[in-house]
Amino acid sequence: MANELVKSDLINTLENAKRPRVLVVGDVILDRYLWGDVDRISPEAPIPLVRVARQEHRLGGAGSVVTMLAALGAEVNLASAVGSDTNADVVRELFAGLDVQTAALVEVDDRPTTVKERFLGMAQSRHPQQMIRVDYEDDKPLSAADAEQLLTRIERIMPSIDAILISDYNK
Repeated sequence: MANELVKSDLINTLENAKRPRVLVVGDVILDRYLWGDVDRISPEAPIPLVRVARQEHRLGGAGSVVTMLAALGAEVNLASAVGSDTNADVVRELFAGLDVQTAALVEVDDRPTTVKERFLGMAQSRHPQQMIRVDYEDDKPLSAADAEQLLTRIERIMPSIDAILISDYNK
């Protein structure tokens, strides 16, 4: 009987648990994958020629952490900086699909959104091989004004947060 009571208490606790509200502070990276076939060498240089067939975007860096927390059922807020560019639009779209709060996502004019672009070639349409990665980033610290804007936004949402997770990729 005591075992049944413990089991009942555990089930009751789990069923009535609230979603943790987590603030992730860190560097958002947009991972772009370009997939294609490699069936010849470029005439310009001795390098594989990738004919891109599809493109895929994923959230990397702190964005990957946010994705995992959202999948686990957490209510996630993000505090980060992105550029004032089309890649930032892609990042926002990906977060919107996850129902992530981005009130503390600061748009910065003087730097690009960090992007890691990977070209993957498929030899004979079967064997994917990463050919090259191209990085677009500015890893200088945020300006004082941008850092202040980020901190102000973080302070606004702090009263509704249960936990803070820092995900630092030095970007």
